[in-house]
Amino acid sequence: MNLAVTIALYALICKEEGKPFKFPGNRRMWENVADMSAARNNARFQVFVSLKGAEVKKEGEEVAMFNIHDGDKVHFMDLWPKIGEYFGVPLPPNTEAFTGPDPKPGEMSVQVPLSKEMPPKKDIWNSIATKSNLDTSAFEYATWEFAEFATGRTWPDDGDMTRAREAGWDVTVDTWQMWKETFDKMKELKIIPA
Repeated sequence: MNLAVTIALYALICKEEGKPFKFPGNRRMWENVADMSAARNNARFQVFVSLKGAEVKKEGEEVAMFNIHDGDKVHFMDLWPKIGEYFGVPLPPNTEAFTGPDPKPGEMSVQVPLSKEMPPKKDIWNSIATKSNLDTSAFEYATWEFAEFATGRTWPDDGDMTRAREAGWDVTVDTWQMWKETFDKMKELKIIPA
């Protein structure tokens, strides 16, 4: 799933409406570790492990399985303000950042149900896209439900990369830099306004 397209569209629509860029998830996920994996990093790992061949398998394994992510420790509370700044859309004041009680651990909880609130805003996106001569079909690339899952969990998402490290994978990617590069590429491809 590509969270970057979805979050970019959400930010741009918030900006167009003059609304703050509210984190759609909950306070627990805001503060939890959220491991992320850039597509380019995933691809490089696939090449790496393919070239290693059978040497990455443990005895008796038919297929070697790995967790892969960027390798840094990311929290939405650090990432979200950077995304807002990138798109020039302010976050809500701290007193309005989270409303309602905190969800219980293990529950899914979103404060902005993107899968319900965003589809009716397709006309807003079409207006943004038309003004900037962009691909209006970009709205169809959004994965609103996945964004709800990614931000609405209440448990840390910190995949264990021990197996990849044991195989010799020593790459760590700056997740914010990858988001920024993805947004920059989306601008270049005329998916979002430059």
